[in-house]
Amino acid sequence: MMGKFTRKEMLWSKRAAEKFTLKRMLLRGSLIGILAGATVLAGCTSTKTTDTEISDTEEKSAETIDFSAEKYQKSITDGRVSLKDYADQYEQEIQEIQSTTYPNISFSDCFFEPFPDKAEKLNVFYTTYERLSAQECWDTIDNWLVSIGKRSEVDMDADVRTNRAVDESKEYPECYALMKDYLQDPDFEGHVFLTRKDCYVTASSHGGIFTMSEGKIGAYLHKKSWGNDMPDSNNPDRFQIGKVSELKDVSYPLISGERTIGESAEQVRTYFEAGTLLPLEKGVTIDAPEAAVFRLDENACGYEFSVRYWYEKMPFLYEHRQEANAYANVYDGYSIMYPLNDAYVVDDEGVTAFFIGDSPSDQIHVLYQDSEMVGIKQAVDIMSQKLASFLKLEVHEVGIGYARYISDLEEKTDIYYPFWKFCGVNKVKNQGLYVYVDMISGAVYYTFE
Repeated sequence: MMGKFTRKEMLWSKRAAEKFTLKRMLLRGSLIGILAGATVLAGCTSTKTTDTEISDTEEKSAETIDFSAEKYQKSITDGRVSLKDYADQYEQEIQEIQSTTYPNISFSDCFFEPFPDKAEKLNVFYTTYERLSAQECWDTIDNWLVSIGKRSEVDMDADVRTNRAVDESKEYPECYALMKDYLQDPDFEGHVFLTRKDCYVTASSHGGIFTMSEGKIGAYLHKKSWGNDMPDSNNPDRFQIGKVSELKDVSYPLISGERTIGESAEQVRTYFEAGTLLPLEKGVTIDAPEAAVFRLDENACGYEFSVRYWYEKMPFLYEHRQEANAYANVYDGYSIMYPLNDAYVVDDEGVTAFFIGDSPSDQIHVLYQDSEMVGIKQAVDIMSQKLASFLKLEVHEVGIGYARYISDLEEKTDIYYPFWKFCGVNKVKNQGLYVYVDMISGAVYYTFE
């Protein structure tokens, strides 16, 4: 039997069930079998301008892209402001909404995300991924082993496996087929992974490497189990969580060397922006806005960072360390999702492990652009008017950025919109409630815990 999944694996599985095309969903969903086995050494189970360019890397059609630039433009609310000039009035509008009494919204003890003052346009877009051949997946793992200095220690013919076939009579990882037998398969689709006691990595034919560990954490703790050595997100040894901007000068003893949280966050940024394992899409940049500190033992700690993407100087929303799982609106049949990306630093050398839910290599296809926006004061006014009568929102945090609208009712391509995200609690039912206001159109969406 498989062991218990970590919170991250369960959450990622939940997201995978709503992500991208059905084909990609099925492929990503099978990750659970691999990661759970790697974690517990268990047996196996089966497991205003528009751009309508359609990528050759993933089949799309007008029927699956449920977006009309003409209809969207007609839905845009009046009274918007210039995006380029808005940063100068953002703080003033925050003061205005905090001093205004709303019948169904309050902002006591609320954190407001800084406004991206260099953004000049907002986009509506969808993404596609680059499909890798069997040989390209193999080469990706080969190059990764070289980069961490362990290529000479690994017999790839004997150790690299795929989820394309499973023999349930065998133990993990031998129950999975050897990848060498699929290198000539022109139609290969699936996961390719290497799991050892000193390192592990998983790559997908739909986007490349999305999780890896160099094995430093397991080696330090003298772990004897196979695979995943990243700490569980629910680990009680995670004892400090906060914004990197607030913790940047804080430091803790690492496995070796010294780094402040701010210095390690910069290492995370440069690691991903270098594009060594995951080449960045044009216009995409990276930062690490939030950190958690976890204790390895009485002598050493490590840092866990949220990895956030930006597109053309506008951020994506990202999952915070301690937020509720309020992703879906079951009444109206949609979800609002954003990347789940983590990176780990345990010494002065930089990133030693990561988990990437959405690849920064995914290709971005713009459907609509605008240089005007709904400001936060206007967004709150609209939200207050449109919230259902059974909702009374106490806002704890206001986020800014792109997130993916996912229709649960039919198989449609996910569309990214720029949102104001109002994260808080519905005081009527004491449940997690997020309200999203489209920064271009003013449309309102909400999701529940």
